[in-house]
Amino acid sequence: SIHGHCGTASAMESEILLGCALTSLVGFILFAPLNQHRRWRQGAGKDDPRDFFLDMALVKIESTEQGPFLISMTFQGLLYPSAICWAWGRWSGTEAFLDSQGSVFKPGDPFGVRVFLYAFFGYLMNDLPLCWSNPLFRLHHLVCLVGIIMTLLAPESGVPFSVGIFTMELGSLVYNAWLIDETMQQLRRRRLNFWWPSSNVINVAYKA
Repeated sequence: SIHGHCGTASAMESEILLGCALTSLVGFILFAPLNQHRRWRQGAGKDDPRDFFLDMALVKIESTEQGPFLISMTFQGLLYPSAICWAWGRWSGTEAFLDSQGSVFKPGDPFGVRVFLYAFFGYLMNDLPLCWSNPLFRLHHLVCLVGIIMTLLAPESGVPFSVGIFTMELGSLVYNAWLIDETMQQLRRRRLNFWWPSSNVINVAYKA
């Protein structure tokens, strides 16, 4: 019925708003130590050996800090694959998981897919202000945010769209590792007061 359809649509929109809001809040909490340390450093805080890792997180890569790269890689390597595998393992649709033709709210229990999309949204919302000065990253984040909302609202092929986004994030994981390694190799060669391996394994993996 029309009433039932409106009720379902309302519940879907409510979950999307709640999911995006909650993951943005969790992202804000995860980014808080980095943001606090940045403000402290900008206030000319004194050196402290205990701040070694937070100082490393503030190293700039492509006009943005290394810390968000590391948070992103943690999500890309652990959280996102876990969410997709959870959805795949619990899939009870009549067609194959990757051939699903309905939305990400359809019967078949693709909740893990929505968890992935919400988590990615929350990360992007917190990282966007930090990389705003980089036009390429800014465009990437804005396009991804729009793509996530469109996928959540898409009436058809929600699961394949989501898996496509996930696959690109796996590629981004390797790209991020390569960017960090390239930056650290340059700093290590110049003089840096910390150890970084000189291995070319990451470069080879990226090119492969």
